[in-house]
Amino acid sequence: MEKYSGREKKKVHDLCHKIAKIIVDFAKEYGFGIIMEDLKGIRKNINKSKNLNRRLHSWNFRKLQFFIEYKAKLNGIPVVYVNPRKTSSLCPRCGGKLTPNEQRLMKCRKCGYENDRDV
Repeated sequence: MEKYSGREKKKVHDLCHKIAKIIVDFAKEYGFGIIMEDLKGIRKNINKSKNLNRRLHSWNFRKLQFFIEYKAKLNGIPVVYVNPRKTSSLCPRCGGKLTPNEQRLMKCRKCGYENDRDV
């Protein structure tokens, strides 16, 4: 047990570092700032079944944000946190209303911007 304890935690820690480096390198290459949702207090809203609660509370979403933020600051890239409310339904270009175009695609009514709903 001693040999294997913490192995998964170390893998997740390493993976978060690698993902954060990729994101910061991309932002640095193209001259972007980084915008992320403010996830503080997200655990307070998780109240499902016992099994699902355990799975949801084991996510490392804040750890990844922390790594992205400190790596961005070291590279002089600005990081902004926004309220996640309505971010999935507003166009990132003009602020217009996004409507579903296909299963995963969203299209803006005003400017015609079209992208995957998770982008």
